[in-house]
Amino acid sequence: MSAFLRVADAIEDTDPEIQAWVKQVRDVAHDTDDVLDEFMLRFAHRHHHHRGFYGSVCKIYYQIKNLKARRQIASDIQDIKAIVIGMIEEVMHFYLKKVI
Repeated sequence: MSAFLRVADAIEDTDPEIQAWVKQVRDVAHDTDDVLDEFMLRFAHRHHHHRGFYGSVCKIYYQIKNLKARRQIASDIQDIKAIVIGMIEEVMHFYLKKVI
């Protein structure tokens, strides 16, 4: 995304459609960064690893405790994926229109 933004910044002023795409890419990049930050905040910390039965109970507890957050992050990722697919289809339509 950053490579696209660097190239697009150079030609952004000349084409309003490119300006719109650059804004969309920036928005998606920020949304992706927010989701990754949330994931790291919630799940990248280390729990005390216990062994045996107590360790298994702790692991199950943390998985259940974080289930809602995991579902929300997965939903956010699916939303971002849908936006990116829509952007790709829009770009392909634009270029096909120019070719034809």
